[in-house]
Amino acid sequence: MPRGMPANLDAGIREAFGVSRADLARYEAAVLRAVKVPLKPHEFDALVSFHYNTGGIAKAALTRHLNAGDRVAAAAAFMGWLKPAAIQARREAERDLFATGRYPAGTIPVWSVDRNGRVDFSRPIRRLTENEALALLRPSTASVPTQSVVAPPWWRRLLDHFKGKATS
Repeated sequence: MPRGMPANLDAGIREAFGVSRADLARYEAAVLRAVKVPLKPHEFDALVSFHYNTGGIAKAALTRHLNAGDRVAAAAAFMGWLKPAAIQARREAERDLFATGRYPAGTIPVWSVDRNGRVDFSRPIRRLTENEALALLRPSTASVPTQSVVAPPWWRRLLDHFKGKATS
């Protein structure tokens, strides 16, 4: 969330998923441009996650290894991107997904955001199961309430774009 927490958390999560969906399309396209070999769906998903987090798909050694046909070296090269060190679990999950096709299990944490836009990672305010997340990804038939706090202008323009309104 851009600033503060929405009055309706489900509606806010739905909005965040919509923004993420649009962002992911750009990262998916970049992966498709950088990778010259056919990919299995789980390999593509791991590469999109990697690129979304690093922005480095075009310059990564893992892409060079993959394009050269060496999937084992490509998988190992995920671990060359460990800054900050706290990112290690994410890289391991991406590497394992790429190599094995096993998607991570568990819940999806929802973190609180204060009015200054800072995320509180001390503990999630909610954990979504896979079914809950999928339900929130489906288009809502009801209108989505706006946040109870004032969103910055760029956020309102983005939301208007997704609602099909013309923006300036």
